[in-house]
Amino acid sequence: MECSRLVVVSHSVKNIEKLLNKVYPERDSDINNELTVLKIELDKDLAVRCHAAKEGLYGLLVKCLRHLKDKYLLAALQTLTSLCNGNTNVLDTSGAEYMIA
Repeated sequence: MECSRLVVVSHSVKNIEKLLNKVYPERDSDINNELTVLKIELDKDLAVRCHAAKEGLYGLLVKCLRHLKDKYLLAALQTLTSLCNGNTNVLDTSGAEYMIA
């Protein structure tokens, strides 16, 4: 696994965290862009998914699911699914409720 993938994941996680704390018209679109990058990286390797979980991505995804507008929810759900693929120990009740709703 390339170290650069971990850097991309860490950077995207930090960006999402910052974006969730701001309010401006394009915020949800910017978060959606970061989620798209993350999903691509998460789909590549279990080690990347484990790293993202350690970076706190799971909690941020649940927060995204609570706060994003409807048209951006799909990206958050897809990223959550990618994070949990082969890494189900990160899934708890709050995330599972979104996945089955």
